[in-house]
Amino acid sequence: MESQRNYSVVGVSTIVGGATVLNLPLFCIGAIVLLTGCAPQRVEQAPTKWEYQILDIPDPQLDTQLNTQGALGWEVIYARRADTSEYVNMPGHEPLPGDFAYEIIFKRPRSRN
Repeated sequence: MESQRNYSVVGVSTIVGGATVLNLPLFCIGAIVLLTGCAPQRVEQAPTKWEYQILDIPDPQLDTQLNTQGALGWEVIYARRADTSEYVNMPGHEPLPGDFAYEIIFKRPRSRN
């Protein structure tokens, strides 16, 4: 008759007669630590408040103006190329140099002042 031997492997499992049996108390403790201690903590943040600006930028100035606004923290959220001749007879608008300009809407997080 073959004798059965028990081997302990670092307290995680025990080998009995060729079958592996989990050391249940140690397994439960490990599971509890993983489920409670490693769970990401949810941090509530206030929603971001934005400020917006709308600019008409003539074609020749587009690169310079985009870089300037970007350095000030502004991000383009919408742009369209517009025919500037439509502005000639509108009150409050001066004709822009060149035939076309970009109407661009920018946004950036509102400062907390």
